[in-house]
Amino acid sequence: AKSVFVRHYSDLATTLCEQFLSKDSKSAIDRYWREKENIREAMTWCGDDHPELEQTTREYCICCFNKSAVFLAKVMRKQEFESLFCKLSYRCRYHMHLYSACLTNMGMKIVLSCTCTPRICRIALYRAKCFLSHANEIQSSLTAVDDAIRAHCLSKLGFCLVCDGDVNSGYDHLKQALTLRKERTKHSEKDKDRVMLAACHNDLAGSVEELISIL
Repeated sequence: AKSVFVRHYSDLATTLCEQFLSKDSKSAIDRYWREKENIREAMTWCGDDHPELEQTTREYCICCFNKSAVFLAKVMRKQEFESLFCKLSYRCRYHMHLYSACLTNMGMKIVLSCTCTPRICRIALYRAKCFLSHANEIQSSLTAVDDAIRAHCLSKLGFCLVCDGDVNSGYDHLKQALTLRKERTKHSEKDKDRVMLAACHNDLAGSVEELISIL
């Protein structure tokens, strides 16, 4: 029963993410608030020590939660999101594709959650860059990585590098991310892929703004 519960709500999280990144975002948010306790419970069970939960089931669900991380980052508080994904990353620490995806999403959430203006604060920048740099190192050593996760990592890491003064490396990462996003969008009709391409352009624009404020 626990496996069925976790699978159901991890699948629901993925569905809500796709709906959120479409023209029906309000319905996704409304449904999340109705189901939030169950989704959070499923994530907690997936990250906790439950011997009856097979590793294949756990990894399937972690994959789903990673795919829906952009949505979950919008509806969850920073501490809650980071705590849950930290647990998930521990449970898949020997599965480098899933582990690096968890690290990418934790870094992404830190960047999105920093409310300092006009620039991201040094503490958030340092923490996000640590997660994203580690994810990038892992992904660079793998032969096949999901291009959506790879682009997300490169885009957010590129933003952090520019903000930290490493402009050339930062823009190189952003360029790679844009190339991956454009290629994915070219072969996809999903709203989600078009929205994520726009988000990548937003990271580039944010990097330019940060660079101007530094100068």
